[in-house]
Amino acid sequence: MTRNLTLAVCGLIALGGEFAWAKTVTCTMTSLERTVELRYESPGEAVPCEIGYSKPSEELGEQVLWRAENEAGYCEARFEEFVDKLRGLGWSCSENDSDTPQADDEPEATEADAPEAPTSD
Repeated sequence: MTRNLTLAVCGLIALGGEFAWAKTVTCTMTSLERTVELRYESPGEAVPCEIGYSKPSEELGEQVLWRAENEAGYCEARFEEFVDKLRGLGWSCSENDSDTPQADDEPEATEADAPEAPTSD
């Protein structure tokens, strides 16, 4: 487990640091879970990118399956192929709703956050 975590951290460092945006798919079968994550270093930029794969229900850490620094579309194709492969093996996969930029996120204001307007008596 420590080796996989170390490899994942080294992979992030090798590509220049943290990734700013990710698309995540979670797949389940019985009590098992798999997470596949397509990560980009900069929002709106196709490269550099990487595909992370983890087995949270088994606490095995994360693997970086593929990465690209120059070829736009490479990560997207590998991501879709891998998720399709898991589905073909009987896994139930769904995209997470939180596929948004990760760096310096600020929550969006809602009506509940707005100050109340003064009322006239």
